[in-house]
Amino acid sequence: MTRMVRLSAIPLPHIPGKKTTGPLDFYRDLPLPYTAMTDYAMKFSAQTMYKFLAAIFVDEDAKSGPGPWWYGVAVRADPWPNLPQFKEGAASATLRSAKGFLAGEHMPFNLNTAVIFFHPSANQGKPPYLDKDYSSGPHGPWIKLFEDYIVKIGIQVAAISVSPILIMPLIPYTGLGAFQRDWQKIVSQIVSSFKHLRDPNTTEGAAIIRYLVLSSFSNGLTYMSPFLKMGAGVQSMTRAVIDLDGHPFGLSVALASDKYKTFAYDQAQVTPKGPFFHPFGRGHRIHVPGVRWPRNKEGNVRDEGDTHGMIPTFMLYDGLVLASVGY
Repeated sequence: MTRMVRLSAIPLPHIPGKKTTGPLDFYRDLPLPYTAMTDYAMKFSAQTMYKFLAAIFVDEDAKSGPGPWWYGVAVRADPWPNLPQFKEGAASATLRSAKGFLAGEHMPFNLNTAVIFFHPSANQGKPPYLDKDYSSGPHGPWIKLFEDYIVKIGIQVAAISVSPILIMPLIPYTGLGAFQRDWQKIVSQIVSSFKHLRDPNTTEGAAIIRYLVLSSFSNGLTYMSPFLKMGAGVQSMTRAVIDLDGHPFGLSVALASDKYKTFAYDQAQVTPKGPFFHPFGRGHRIHVPGVRWPRNKEGNVRDEGDTHGMIPTFMLYDGLVLASVGY
């Protein structure tokens, strides 16, 4: 049965060290494109400040159901002081936006492409995020999961030349539920809200997403796989699949297709002579074990003992470049 999707945007919670009424800015050095496939010691850029807008959207009518009902969103932001703020009712008849939770910014992003990111199962968190707390939404413990991934993933999306929009469903243990069924309505409303933010006087209708990029970290692969296989229209719109050290690995192999690009980053050991990547099925595995990561001047940011955690923090950007997203 189809349903009316009603999204509301809510003010961001406090992100440590950052104001939440405007763009977030973080410094990050990112891998130089292609060096993960060509150089034993991966090369990284100098630290650059990346600015992005972050938001939380709530699916009002899905709160009583089993699936996700709130979503983290991020888009690149560049200063443009004359643009009006996000105002009540500006997005659409069914989107109720909190006044002023986003400052006016020029946003050079690609409204035709959405990156949908699937986080790992939340019981792996430290401390674990419990299903009984999910009903508290952005006002409960699960907000820390949002804060963690919206920053580390948002930075990488913001670094793309013409940035896509990042959408991350906060997924309870019950799985994808309403999002797998209604994802087109949900994504369309979110993107439309940013289109109206950029131009409040626009008379265009709902945004139409033409392309998807799907990405997951660790066992978030177990969410991405059914979404790709069973989500209505997903396969035909998918431009790239980026698996960030996912498991079980067999799922990643099964997702590869000649219809879209597939890149899987893993910790397989390599020698200085390589090869640093190899085809699997109709995709590519790219090996980024700890020995390939450079140290910063303090020597303690990139720790060989936490390669699994470094892969989502840095390598999504590499995958987006390889997939020609935003270029």
